[in-house]
Amino acid sequence: MDMRLYLKAKMILFRLDEKYNLDHDGYSGMNCACKVGGDLITCKVIYGDKDTPIEREKEHIVTIEVLYGKVDMYKKHLYPGYKFTLHLASILLGEGEVLEVLD
Repeated sequence: MDMRLYLKAKMILFRLDEKYNLDHDGYSGMNCACKVGGDLITCKVIYGDKDTPIEREKEHIVTIEVLYGKVDMYKKHLYPGYKFTLHLASILLGEGEVLEVLD
Protein backbone atom coordinates (compact mmCIF):
# COMPACT_ATOMS: atom_id res chain seq x y z
CA MET A 1 0.00 0.00 0.00
CA ASP A 2 1.38 3.42 -0.94
CA MET A 3 1.05 6.21 1.61
CA ARG A 4 3.01 8.83 3.47
CA LEU A 5 4.64 8.49 6.84
CA TYR A 6 5.71 11.22 9.28
CA LEU A 7 8.61 10.98 11.70
CA LYS A 8 9.86 13.30 14.41
CA ALA A 9 13.65 13.25 14.18
CA LYS A 10 16.76 15.06 15.22
CA MET A 11 19.10 15.85 12.36
CA ILE A 12 22.20 17.75 11.44
CA LEU A 13 23.21 19.00 8.00
CA PHE A 14 26.91 18.88 7.19
CA ARG A 15 28.95 21.80 5.88
CA LEU A 16 29.74 20.83 2.30
CA ASP A 17 32.55 21.85 0.01
CA GLU A 18 31.70 24.62 -2.46
CA LYS A 19 32.48 22.26 -5.36
CA TYR A 20 29.00 20.79 -4.84
CA ASN A 21 27.38 24.24 -5.09
CA LEU A 22 25.72 23.46 -1.75
CA ASP A 23 27.45 26.07 0.37
CA HIS A 24 24.20 27.31 1.92
CA ASP A 25 21.86 26.21 4.71
CA GLY A 26 18.95 23.85 4.16
CA TYR A 27 15.34 24.98 4.42
CA SER A 28 11.96 23.72 5.57
CA GLY A 29 10.25 21.94 2.70
CA MET A 30 13.43 20.72 1.05
CA ASN A 31 13.27 17.33 -0.63
CA CYS A 32 16.11 14.88 -0.23
CA ALA A 33 16.58 11.15 0.14
CA CYS A 34 16.81 9.25 3.42
CA LYS A 35 18.80 6.03 3.44
CA VAL A 36 16.56 3.46 5.11
CA GLY A 37 17.21 -0.27 5.08
CA GLY A 38 19.86 0.18 2.39
CA ASP A 39 17.50 2.09 0.06
CA LEU A 40 17.26 5.80 -0.69
CA ILE A 41 13.68 6.96 -0.27
CA THR A 42 12.27 10.39 -1.08
CA CYS A 43 11.59 12.59 1.94
CA LYS A 44 10.65 16.15 2.76
CA VAL A 45 12.20 17.92 5.76
CA ILE A 46 9.76 20.15 7.65
CA TYR A 47 11.08 22.72 10.14
CA GLY A 48 8.69 25.52 11.01
CA ASP A 49 7.15 27.50 8.16
CA LYS A 50 7.99 26.79 4.53
CA ASP A 51 11.48 28.00 3.60
CA THR A 52 12.57 28.48 7.25
CA PRO A 53 16.37 28.08 7.17
CA ILE A 54 17.91 24.90 8.63
CA GLU A 55 21.36 25.96 9.76
CA ARG A 56 24.20 23.58 8.96
CA GLU A 57 26.34 21.98 11.67
CA LYS A 58 23.58 22.47 14.26
CA GLU A 59 21.16 19.84 15.54
CA HIS A 60 17.48 20.48 14.77
CA ILE A 61 14.27 18.69 15.71
CA VAL A 62 12.31 18.27 12.48
CA THR A 63 9.46 16.35 10.93
CA ILE A 64 10.48 14.00 8.13
CA GLU A 65 7.72 13.24 5.65
CA VAL A 66 8.46 9.98 3.85
CA LEU A 67 7.02 10.51 0.37
CA TYR A 68 5.93 8.08 -2.26
CA GLY A 69 6.77 4.42 -2.58
CA LYS A 70 5.76 1.45 -0.51
CA VAL A 71 6.12 2.99 2.94
CA ASP A 72 4.94 -0.22 4.63
CA MET A 73 8.12 -2.04 3.65
CA TYR A 74 10.26 0.59 5.43
CA LYS A 75 8.24 0.76 8.65
CA LYS A 76 10.24 -2.03 10.30
CA HIS A 77 13.32 0.20 10.09
CA LEU A 78 11.66 3.41 11.21
CA TYR A 79 11.47 3.21 14.99
CA PRO A 80 12.75 5.50 17.76
CA GLY A 81 16.53 5.32 17.83
CA TYR A 82 16.93 4.33 14.15
CA LYS A 83 19.78 6.31 12.58
CA PHE A 84 19.58 7.42 8.95
CA THR A 85 21.53 9.55 6.51
CA LEU A 86 20.28 12.32 4.22
CA HIS A 87 21.38 12.51 0.59
CA LEU A 88 21.06 14.60 -2.55
CA ALA A 89 21.87 12.15 -5.35
CA SER A 90 25.28 10.76 -4.37
CA ILE A 91 26.08 13.63 -1.99
CA LEU A 92 25.82 12.95 1.76
CA LEU A 93 23.98 15.97 3.20
CA GLY A 94 23.61 15.00 6.84
CA GLU A 95 22.42 12.46 9.35
CA GLY A 96 19.56 11.97 11.75
CA GLU A 97 17.84 9.78 14.29
CA VAL A 98 14.16 8.92 14.55
CA LEU A 99 12.67 10.17 17.82
CA GLU A 100 9.05 9.21 17.21
CA VAL A 101 6.81 7.78 14.50
CA LEU A 102 3.86 10.17 14.12
CA ASP A 103 0.33 9.19 13.13
